[in-house]
Amino acid sequence: MVTIFIQTPFRGMYKNIILTVFLQFLFAVVIAQPGRRPMGIPDLAIKKPESVPQLRVPVLSISSNQTITGITECNCGSACSVLPVKLLRFEGKRIHTSLVKLEWTTVHELNNKGFEVQRSLGNTNDFITIAFEPAKLQGAYKNEYGLPDNNNFSGISYYRLKQLDLDGNSSFSEVVAVKGYTTENSLALYPNPANEKLTADIFSTKAASATILLTDAAQKQVYSNTIKLTKGINIIPIPVAQLGSGLYFMRVITDENKILTAKAVKL
Repeated sequence: MVTIFIQTPFRGMYKNIILTVFLQFLFAVVIAQPGRRPMGIPDLAIKKPESVPQLRVPVLSISSNQTITGITECNCGSACSVLPVKLLRFEGKRIHTSLVKLEWTTVHELNNKGFEVQRSLGNTNDFITIAFEPAKLQGAYKNEYGLPDNNNFSGISYYRLKQLDLDGNSSFSEVVAVKGYTTENSLALYPNPANEKLTADIFSTKAASATILLTDAAQKQVYSNTIKLTKGINIIPIPVAQLGSGLYFMRVITDENKILTAKAVKL
């Protein structure tokens, strides 16, 4: 008779406490002569759990004469639910006049698709998604994330994360506030790289008229528009869905002939 010992980890949550349980399995294997079956050993069928979340542990009690005396099942029910992503920290810090650095740390990521990074300027009522950060290594104990945001808003910017599960469920983080820091006209583009949508954040020190020009890497103009700027931040959607992949350059020319420039990559 050969004895086989197997140990495997299982993660679960009980009363908001993260638990890691190591399940131990002990099997006795009887080696018989070819074509012969040991006396007293019935067929053993391993039954698949009927529903999830459940943990069914077959406990085999084997006596000295190698007969199976019983099988006991342990059903932990809802206590075996899959752990959500746990967010340890979420921070935002202004690096200079037009850049904010966002950082967050997670533990126990399971079935995580990724994070939508959302921002609202001046209040907490107008959140828009500015980027998507895909999930890192599934099952790792701790993951670190970082994202730069081209943000020149002079007031307070508010950020939050929308965590997306693979099954379509989602949840939001706490909101963090980042103070503004600029006194000059400025231009920022996001998301960058862009896919179907591109947004221009134009900060103006006063109300003015301006012309937006977008050119490709060969300096061919692909988009133009004349707009009215208000004092403060102006959020302007730029249609790029029909543009080819590559590098694009934007110029914003005010009625006082002040020129703002920025560039973005179209996927």
